[in-house]
Amino acid sequence: MKQLLLLLLLTLLLSLTAAAEKQIYVPFEETSDEVLYVPDQFVVKFRSITGNHIPLAAKGEVMTGIPSIDQLSRRYGVVGIEEEFPGAVAEPGYPDLTGYRIITYRGAQPLEEVISAYAADPNVESAEPIAMHPVYDLVPNDYYFAGQADPWNQYGLSNAADHDMDAPCAWGINPGSTNTVVAVLDGGVRYYHKDLGGASWPTTSGNIWKNLDEINGNVIDDDGNGFVDDWIGWDFVTGVTRCKKGEDCTTADNDPRDFGGHGTHCAGIVGALTNNAIGVAGTAGGWGNGTSTSVGNGVKIMCLRIGWTATSGMGYVRMDFAAQAFYYAANNGAHVASCSWGSSNTSGLGAAVDYAIARGVTVVHAAGNSNNSTADYLGTRTDVLNVAATDKNDLKASFSSYGTWVDVSAAGVDIVSTYHYSADPTPDYFAVMSGTSMATPYVAGLAGLVKSQYPSYGWADVYNRIKTTTDNIDALNPSYAGLLGTGRINACRALGGTPAPKETSEMPLLPAEFHLYQNYPNPFNLGTTISFYLPEKSKVNITIYNILGATVRTLIADELEAGSHAITWDGTNAGGEVVATGTYIYRMTTDNGAMSRKMTLLK
Repeated sequence: MKQLLLLLLLTLLLSLTAAAEKQIYVPFEETSDEVLYVPDQFVVKFRSITGNHIPLAAKGEVMTGIPSIDQLSRRYGVVGIEEEFPGAVAEPGYPDLTGYRIITYRGAQPLEEVISAYAADPNVESAEPIAMHPVYDLVPNDYYFAGQADPWNQYGLSNAADHDMDAPCAWGINPGSTNTVVAVLDGGVRYYHKDLGGASWPTTSGNIWKNLDEINGNVIDDDGNGFVDDWIGWDFVTGVTRCKKGEDCTTADNDPRDFGGHGTHCAGIVGALTNNAIGVAGTAGGWGNGTSTSVGNGVKIMCLRIGWTATSGMGYVRMDFAAQAFYYAANNGAHVASCSWGSSNTSGLGAAVDYAIARGVTVVHAAGNSNNSTADYLGTRTDVLNVAATDKNDLKASFSSYGTWVDVSAAGVDIVSTYHYSADPTPDYFAVMSGTSMATPYVAGLAGLVKSQYPSYGWADVYNRIKTTTDNIDALNPSYAGLLGTGRINACRALGGTPAPKETSEMPLLPAEFHLYQNYPNPFNLGTTISFYLPEKSKVNITIYNILGATVRTLIADELEAGSHAITWDGTNAGGEVVATGTYIYRMTTDNGAMSRKMTLLK
């Protein structure tokens, strides 16, 4: 009886484990460079104004005490004037953010007319629209780092001294410090993902930044920074219409969780827990104890939500939200800001970036996915690290933008990382995605490693260290020589190490003989992926058997080309019926031999 109870308990635990971790491939979709503008709001910088917040009058009119401004407010139906940077004070040596206000109007006049009228007022220094842009060595035992078949492997981190950043070498020097904070400005972060927040979130913090001066849930601004209960960052998204159903777009609050998955993916590339036996390895994720109970000891990820998913499925960020996030990050201890989205110098963004850089923040920004040489606003700045994307052969990604303004390159094609899947929000997902959005957090993570290794470095030191330690890839990209920055980043060299020569690589990218990988996830309940590698063209048969040796289903019986392959089994037999819970054997035979592995189906 005891053995039966133990078996049932084990089955339940395995079932919970299987249900908590899934994978998804997100196909790359080209994004438009089109800039959209918020139709009923804009940002004004006043030359001189008193008060931190200008309240609404009884009849809904906003009174500032400045006659000409109040006249404009009545003419255009202004219903709100609020601080863009709450609590800002003028300080010597830093950009003055005190005069910035977000104005909301309900009149029928075109936005251009309203902005022009305010810009002409002598009390106004500038008036700008609010633009919306698309979001475009130690060897760890993390599942996806450990050589799964394409695209489910972390080739961009490897230690093969050829087309990767030699992260294992860097981790042997410094895997990331808890004293370093990387702010992820994006569509939010699934901070409770077990490969980010830790296996027992929130009991253990994992690698998610926590505001230790704030008590969550007491509805008090304990640290006086202008944000109530901001214990893990902030959600700046408010007043946005036409969001995808189910996403929070109405109220700024202390819950910066993800909806579209993009921000969670970027956060995992920066700082997923490393060597914790599950998921992925973060670029600066520290070094765990080799088990899923590892407590995060890498860089801390500050979760700042500035974007959302539109009903069209496109992800957007607003420049006023981004500006506010830069201000927050700079004032709350961030050392690096990861920005995987398009930009324009509207609604105070330029001043906020100036402020963050003056506070020592290294800003890392995606070059874009338009396959052209046109730089957006952050791309034109020489104090921002602009990142192009490469594939696993160090070739420019087909979609990546390029130009003399690009600073460095990093892997951006088929990158596996943590993910939030809104259609199935309960389990933790891992996904493969592509874009300069994926290359950027690699560089942001490296900036976190450099800052961890050299704590006294300012932003310019981090910037230069990364740029001057890359691997030059111009010879591989003759059509883009000088247009992919100084080269593809090399973490080992950036931390003062010497990359191993290729012939002494500790981790060859591909096995020399055919190989059948362990299925993933395992145990599983809805489906599982079986991956394998063929060194040469071969006839392949993959058949599933039950524990008694009876054939359940043949998945492959064909001749395949050399390379990595994968196939999914949905737990059904040859007749399409779902098979029973239990242990199954999958066997692969090729021209060169056979190999078998076990897997467990739980329902």
